[in-house]
Amino acid sequence: MKYGKKRIWAVLRKALSPSKNKPKQKVEHVKLYSERIELTNEMIYRKMDRLIREKELYRNHHLTMDDVADMLGTNRTYLSRAVRCHAGGFVNYMLNLRVEGLHRYISEADEEGRLLEDGEDLAMKIGFTNKRAMQRAVKKVDGVNLYALKKKRIESHK
Repeated sequence: MKYGKKRIWAVLRKALSPSKNKPKQKVEHVKLYSERIELTNEMIYRKMDRLIREKELYRNHHLTMDDVADMLGTNRTYLSRAVRCHAGGFVNYMLNLRVEGLHRYISEADEEGRLLEDGEDLAMKIGFTNKRAMQRAVKKVDGVNLYALKKKRIESHK
């Protein structure tokens, strides 16, 4: 769900305004509280996603959730909850971004007509700790192994 600033303030205003119907107040309060948490999670996730993509922080294999939380000015708990709700967890999110970065790097290499580095150098450049970690991530995200990905690339240039 996408919410603008006006919607967020409307929800918060409604949550903080006194209710005339006392029996419904508790149910509405719980509903509004959960909606407010959902909005907060989405805002934190969007900020994190924008930061990591724009600065290409996924290329740093030492990046931790604490580092990202510090950059965003939030704490690890809020960030963890937001990422878990929207991407299934920080590790999965980073794997997906790195594999996306690998695909982008390969397509840029194809367009420029340059050769790819060997596996270890390529893995380090994209943000993986080693070639094997890159192979496992590609297999997990794309469902094919790295060899099949390279073979597909070679066949598309024939």
